[in-house]
Amino acid sequence: MSSGNHVTETTRAYLGLPDPQRIARINRDVWIGYDRAGKALRRCLEIHEGSRCRDSLLVVGPSNNGKTMIFRRFLSRTWQRQQPRAEASTLRVLGIAAPNGADEKGLLLNILEAAGAPVDRKAATRDLKVVTYDLIRRTSLRILLVDDLHMALRGSRRAVGQVLGRLKLIGEELGVSTIAFGTREALYAVRTEEQFMNRFPPFPLPRWELEDPEYWRLLNSFGRFLPLREPSELDDPVLGTRILARAEGLIGGVAEIIRLCAVEAIRSGAERITPEVLEAIHYIPPSHRDSAATLGIE
Repeated sequence: MSSGNHVTETTRAYLGLPDPQRIARINRDVWIGYDRAGKALRRCLEIHEGSRCRDSLLVVGPSNNGKTMIFRRFLSRTWQRQQPRAEASTLRVLGIAAPNGADEKGLLLNILEAAGAPVDRKAATRDLKVVTYDLIRRTSLRILLVDDLHMALRGSRRAVGQVLGRLKLIGEELGVSTIAFGTREALYAVRTEEQFMNRFPPFPLPRWELEDPEYWRLLNSFGRFLPLREPSELDDPVLGTRILARAEGLIGGVAEIIRLCAVEAIRSGAERITPEVLEAIHYIPPSHRDSAATLGIE
C-alpha cells in the first residue's frame, strides 16, 4: 500500500479499514468545491447576507449537473448560521421542491409543508395564499429556495404565469428573495416576459468540456476523497476523456462514474481507478436511460 499522500488527511484514516466501510465512505455525498459551484454558492450567500431584500437568482443548467448539490449545500450553510441566534418561530431560509406541473396551489402547499405548517389540501388557492403569507410574516422568512423550478413551469402559459407571478409577488409584497434551480426550460419560461427576466437573473452551470482546466482539477479533487490504497491518476488524458464522454459532460455523471469505479477498484483488488476498471462498471448515461435497447428489455 502507498503512503496515503494521494488522499486527504481525513480520507487517509479509512485506508486500513475493511472493504464495506470504505465502500460506505465512497457512497456518501461529498461537497467538492469546484470553481463554478463555489461561485454559485457565494452568489447565493451574498443574497442571504445582503441588506437588499428581493434580490433573486436562477441557477440554470442541464439535469444532473450539480444544481441540487448547491441547493443542499446552501441550506446546510445557512441552517448552521441561523440556528445559534434563531428563535423557535424564526425561519430565515426555506427550501422546497417545485410542484409537479404549473400549479400555484401546489406551490403554496409545498411552502407550507416544508415549513412544517398544518396543511388543508382541499382549501382554495386564495385561502392558502392568506395562510402562506401569514406564515412568511410570522417566521421572518428571508429566502425561498426552489429546486427543479422547471417542473413547476409545465403547463399553459397562463398557469406558468401564475406560478412565476406568485413568486414575484412574494418578493415584492413580503421582501422574500427567491433562489431557484432549474434547467433551460425554466430559463425559457422566465424569458417570456420582461418582468420575470429582470426578477430572475440567470447563473449558468454549463456542461463540462475537456478544454476546461477546471475539469481536470475537479478529477484530482474527487480522487483525494476516495479511500483507495493506490493513486488513480484521474487526470490521465485517456482516462479523463473517457470519463467525461460517458458522463455526457455532466458533473453528476462524472461523480457517479467515479464512485462506481472506486467501488469496483476495491472489490476487484485493483485499489485504483484505471481504464480497465472504467470499462468494468455498469453505467448508463442519462440520454440512454429511456431506451429499451440500451436497457436490454426489447
